Amino acid sequence: MVLGGGTFADRAEVDQAHDLQRAARNAEWNVPEGRIGGVIRQLRARGAEAQRRAWWLLVFLIIVIFAGLGFYLGLPFFQQFADGRKQTLDIQIDDITLRITEQDNLRDTLRDEVAAFLEGKPDLLRAQTGEILNPPVLIGDTVFVTGFGGTILTLAPDGTGLMERQAQTGEGLGPPVLIGDTVFVTGWDGTILTLAPDGTGLTERRAQTGWDLNPPVRIGDTVFVTGSRGTILTLAPDGSGLTERRVQTGEQLNPPVLIGDTVFVTGSRGTILTLAPDGSGLTE
Repeated sequence: MVLGGGTFADRAEVDQAHDLQRAARNAEWNVPEGRIGGVIRQLRARGAEAQRRAWWLLVFLIIVIFAGLGFYLGLPFFQQFADGRKQTLDIQIDDITLRITEQDNLRDTLRDEVAAFLEGKPDLLRAQTGEILNPPVLIGDTVFVTGFGGTILTLAPDGTGLMERQAQTGEGLGPPVLIGDTVFVTGWDGTILTLAPDGTGLTERRAQTGWDLNPPVRIGDTVFVTGSRGTILTLAPDGSGLTERRVQTGEQLNPPVLIGDTVFVTGSRGTILTLAPDGSGLTE
């Protein structure tokens, strides 16, 4: 007969094995069979578990003790290392502070020397935007000085009343030229500046194609400005009405010359251009 997936014989073998195991524990712990023996076995089992836990606790405590001892013994060495590092940093900080102090003293010394040099020389180094300047040009009662960085300086003939004006686009400005009641200033980047003879009313115009412009030349009622890339610019004497013309050869052009009723312009590549005095009728 089969019971629970096995025969009665299998069940008997299992029970017999359990009995043998219990008898072995009884023989090992020397306890009698029965209720009291079960209690004793349970207590002894709990004691064995407590002993194992006590053993692991002892191991943990030993590890903690050795770790603490190592930290305690190594603390002086760590403190010595930290003190040495701090001392090194303090030395570096003192060195940097000394250098800063020396630089401050040098700056103060240079400032005093410059002040002593400029004492009694109030007209020196007065322009705020220092750059390469062209020679001064007297127009009416105003002295004009132009610079390569787009600066226009105006002052009285006695050197007083310095005024600075900065063009937004002008670079490499040439000397000013008075045409009628307007001062023209051209730049190598295609900029044409106009001002009143007293230096006020700065107006900026810029050619789209012209570079390295020559000084303006008035022919009749038209102002001609030539430059590189074959550009010919014409304006009214007051600076208005900017018109651009460009030859196909795109070369550096010389200033125009009026011969009879014809304006001649020559180029760096053998080109001869002719125009009417009003700038029309360009012929190559």
